[in-house]
Amino acid sequence: MAQAKEKGLVSEDKLQIVDSFMVGGAGAVQDTYTLPRKGIVRLLRIAEFHELRSRLEPVLARQDYATDAKPKINWDDPEEKQRLLESYVIDARNLVAAARASRPLPKDLSDASDLLERIANQDVEDIDGQMETSSLP
Repeated sequence: MAQAKEKGLVSEDKLQIVDSFMVGGAGAVQDTYTLPRKGIVRLLRIAEFHELRSRLEPVLARQDYATDAKPKINWDDPEEKQRLLESYVIDARNLVAAARASRPLPKDLSDASDLLERIANQDVEDIDGQMETSSLP
């Protein structure tokens, strides 16, 4: 930011909002995996509030949503990263379906399900039973 101010790109006296959407690096990589994971965790927390978590968790293949620890994979291996992302997408889709099967579906759980569905389907295409992700770094 200091360099931008020096070059006159950023005003000293006005609020500056910087969109880092196209910024690469560790933050961008993390978001690709963090977004579906956090959506799953959010839906589980809301389900717990409604005493539905124990009915939803059995549909999840991954058992590490209770921890904030980074998954232990080889982050330099594109195939391992692809499998991790696929596991999040599959868990997200299964969780959405299980949540929607709960009746009556509380509004906050419905909203969390809708959001997670959008996350799980964003930039993901099923081709002959294989998941293709266009946003995989």
